[in-house]
Amino acid sequence: MSKTIVKPVTIEGIELGSLTERYAVLAFNNDVTTFSQVIAVLMTVCGYYAEKGRQYASKIDREGKAVVYWASMERCDGLISALRGIGVESYLVEN
Repeated sequence: MSKTIVKPVTIEGIELGSLTERYAVLAFNNDVTTFSQVIAVLMTVCGYYAEKGRQYASKIDREGKAVVYWASMERCDGLISALRGIGVESYLVEN
């Protein structure tokens, strides 16, 4: 389970998206992880199509960070683990 919960969700410049889910995943850009790696994780863990994964990877790259997923704490933890496994700093955000 993730140890870091960022709250409240008042992170400057971050689009919150779905407020129907209590938790979200905030992912940060880095200089080592490829677009393909991020897209593959988002497709595998979140069930996103390649285009949606590419859009989120582009947003992370362009803005330096992005909220990429909204779900239960357990599901978000799974994505955080996968993202951290490929070197992407990511955190659980509580709505």
